[in-house]
Amino acid sequence: SQMQVRRYSFSGQVTTVPESWKMVSQGAEGRVYLGKLYGRKVIVKERFVKRYRVSALDSKLTKKRMLQESRNIGRVRKAGVQAPHIILLDEINRRLFMQYVANSVSIKVFLQSFPDYSHPFVVKLAEELGVSI
Repeated sequence: SQMQVRRYSFSGQVTTVPESWKMVSQGAEGRVYLGKLYGRKVIVKERFVKRYRVSALDSKLTKKRMLQESRNIGRVRKAGVQAPHIILLDEINRRLFMQYVANSVSIKVFLQSFPDYSHPFVVKLAEELGVSI
């Protein structure tokens, strides 16, 4: 059964990033911010518009990837991984709002803490996540 993800936009229109949000990281796909939503700290992942793509295709791919990411986070949570709760999926602004977890690290940083990916824990984690996703 597929996990249900609620999709909303605050206003139904594109909004700018509030000045109070602090950029935590940036990659090829987007930016990650630390912000507030209704007075609570949140992590906000914002995906870039890919101007080299046909606009309709870019929108469709971005929405699909955001929805898949939120579902996968729910699946790994069910598998026992301490991952943030998904709070809001804002398709208009291409933003995924997640629970802020103090002293947490990304999966990339966590995996880089091992000498290599053949470490038994990493192999077991990859197998279990592969089955749950």
